Amino acid sequence: RHKRMSLAEEKAHALPAKMSVPVVVCILPVVLMIAVIPIIVKMTGH
Repeated sequence: RHKRMSLAEEKAHALPAKMSVPVVVCILPVVLMIAVIPIIVKMTGH
């Protein structure tokens, strides 16, 4: 019983590390676009 609890805790601690990769992959391009689009707009003069 105790072994199962510690195993579940280990999985729970490993989850944020596994989750952070897809989160970064999804959010980073969006953040970059939000940062880059105004610069492009200023450069093109629209």
